[in-house]
Amino acid sequence: MACARTLAALSAAALISPFLASAPAAAGTDPFLSYDRPATYEVRTERVSVPLRDGSHLACDLHRPVAEGRFPAIVYDYTAYDDLDNLALAAAYFVARGYNVAACNARGSGDSPGHLDPFSGQEQRDNYDLIEWLAVQPWSTGKVGQMGVSYGAHASLLVAVNKPPHLTAIIPIEGISDWYENTIYRGGIYSARIRDWQRSTAPDTLTTYARHPLYDDFWRERSVKARWKNLDIPVLEIAGWYDRYRQGMVENFQARPRNVWLVAGPWQHGLPYGQPADIGFGPYLAWWDRWLGGRRDAALREIWNGIRR
Repeated sequence: MACARTLAALSAAALISPFLASAPAAAGTDPFLSYDRPATYEVRTERVSVPLRDGSHLACDLHRPVAEGRFPAIVYDYTAYDDLDNLALAAAYFVARGYNVAACNARGSGDSPGHLDPFSGQEQRDNYDLIEWLAVQPWSTGKVGQMGVSYGAHASLLVAVNKPPHLTAIIPIEGISDWYENTIYRGGIYSARIRDWQRSTAPDTLTTYARHPLYDDFWRERSVKARWKNLDIPVLEIAGWYDRYRQGMVENFQARPRNVWLVAGPWQHGLPYGQPADIGFGPYLAWWDRWLGGRRDAALREIWNGIRR
């Protein structure tokens, strides 16, 4: 990859000196953290049904610029939480700057039919099909990215190791390396902390997960770690020091330092937005502008502590 040294350098700077991202002046002085450009387009939204290879479909809200022409696409926070209205507010930032954005209900959630099985092979195949559908639409350039927080971050990483041909880059925020190790059986012990989430989101997993107390193919299917060799596209990881998944994010970086950037800060689980040392939307836009939009002026070579490509 042409920018491998740049990626590795920023990754190392963020990993070794994460305090630099938390300095109050960083966003105002660092071109990557403060990157932005004016909104150009109005936003139009429509509900679409995205066809899947098994004949089913995903319910998605598609947000597009009000303009003729082709634009890159972003899958925004692919989850089972049926939060499409709130996702539309965040999506508008990117749409106004020239991106198509799809926010979708995972199979078995919201208006998407079927059975919900978080991070399963089926969910990964559905995500793959969504990316490839977006890529071939007449209003698409064929370049697709994916980003999300927590569930959406897990989904982004997992679909990346499935290598959809048109997936170009991802931004996982508070994601995992391994669903078994990071969440369900932490230290080999079934995590009581996760059971409320299971009951409210995917109650069937209370049974299926208990049937697999040891690490087996059931968990390998839900693991990024088991397929690290396939994680070869540009990855911008956003990790919180106080988040339960920080170790998983560090592991992904350590496994793939040439194409994974790691930005860490004093954040709890969730978006850094509104938390101390909030990095805003600038780094996300810079990432998409570079890898999806092909903008050579996107501020990726300017990194902390004066380290440059």
